[in-house]
Amino acid sequence: MNLSALARVHLGPGYSVSSGSAFATPAWLRLMLLSGCAAAVALAALIGDPAAYLASDAELATPLRGMALIKAGIVLTAISALWWRLRRPVSTRLALVYLVGTWWMVAASMLIWQLTLIPMAALTFHVGEIALLLAAWRDWEAPRRTEAG
Repeated sequence: MNLSALARVHLGPGYSVSSGSAFATPAWLRLMLLSGCAAAVALAALIGDPAAYLASDAELATPLRGMALIKAGIVLTAISALWWRLRRPVSTRLALVYLVGTWWMVAASMLIWQLTLIPMAALTFHVGEIALLLAAWRDWEAPRRTEAG
């Protein structure tokens, strides 16, 4: 058994020595997705302190936090779609765009919840969202439904 055949047996179909590595397995990518999201939430929580904003403009805090909850729902949808997509082989470039785009969206949602750096957080959220949409549009290896018969 050669090395490519061994990689296909252990890493699954679609992986070879030249196209994938142990760090590009579905389990590793999913772990990176979740750990990066947790790190983004933690960093955004450390950066943000809503007390100053609440003291100056408490009336605007409720709609902004509502917007943060809507963005969190979008982020959860993106994470679940990526969880589904990362079960199959994905190129390194697309995996990087998928992961970083999701992490940006998570951090931006948390910053908006913390009422900190709101304009930058909104821009970051939308940049991450557009990156995910463009990556999904260019992803030709994504699992597709086939017509039966």
